[in-house]
Amino acid sequence: MFNRLKIIIIMIFLLSLVHYGIEGQIRRSIYSDIKAHKIGDVLTIIINERTTSLNRSDARTSKQNQMSIDNSAGIGILDFLPGFGAESETENQFQGNAQVTSSGQFSSTMSVRIQKILEDGNYLINGTRVVDTNGETQVTELTGVVRPLDISSDNTILSSQIADIHVYHKGKGIVEQGHRPGIFTRIINWIF
Repeated sequence: MFNRLKIIIIMIFLLSLVHYGIEGQIRRSIYSDIKAHKIGDVLTIIINERTTSLNRSDARTSKQNQMSIDNSAGIGILDFLPGFGAESETENQFQGNAQVTSSGQFSSTMSVRIQKILEDGNYLINGTRVVDTNGETQVTELTGVVRPLDISSDNTILSSQIADIHVYHKGKGIVEQGHRPGIFTRIINWIF
């Protein structure tokens, strides 16, 4: 009886070590999803951002003035006076038209780390991804606030589910320089 009690106490002690771990943190079950939940954990972001804007303006103005005075020769004893005639016509028109269209799309996948757990339990995330290929450097930085409930079972979250998101994407290299006008063209455009 005493040996059974010893074995039970030792088993409870060993199970508590496995459950709480050596550091005293609660271990997750092997059957639970592996999701980011503490500072330093990595979370995968699926970025799919689209922006479209259209600005349209149309103005039309028209003004027309017409004046006509016609006087024939005098009547009666004043018939020796020559006839008097005047005619005036004024027309002003303005027609304006403007349209600005802008659209952009950015799709990528990147990993970020939990930087801080906020008082409400949400996570402050931050990450940078740098890809250098054939002289082209692409830098993507992302920050935002994530709700733990929005993290899927495969430890991913859509960028549309991130609050206060800031995505910065910039490229440097030959392709980026090809889109930029030359120094002479920029000086002429600046002057005129």
